[in-house]
Amino acid sequence: MGQQQILLIVLSVILVGVAVAIGISMFRDNAINSNRDAIYSDLNNIAANVYKFRMTPTSMGGGGGSYTGLNADEWKYLGSIISDGNENASYAPTLDGPDGVTVIATGKQGSDPWVITCVIDQNGGTTYTATGGTY
Repeated sequence: MGQQQILLIVLSVILVGVAVAIGISMFRDNAINSNRDAIYSDLNNIAANVYKFRMTPTSMGGGGGSYTGLNADEWKYLGSIISDGNENASYAPTLDGPDGVTVIATGKQGSDPWVITCVIDQNGGTTYTATGGTY
């Protein structure tokens, strides 16, 4: 083989290696972002159920306009996601008083997983704070 052919083969190998490295990086970024989006979706579902508890009359097993009745037994309203977590994250709820609940979600992907804090107010509104999210 001539020098030009060897040079072309070397350049081709380098280009393929760079393309594979970029592809792996893009895949990891996509996995991290997908995990974050799934956690946000779970937190939205939890917030909706928590607010549903607040708005349900006490005679029907709800909070009657307060989050105060939301104790360990009442987290069953949220299903097994609180006690068991899921493939996206583990979830730790905290009652902040009659008008607020905080749920901390800790992701299960990456070396520095997402930690997203969701604060649910008296109107069912949510405020999110996110940290982490790297491999």
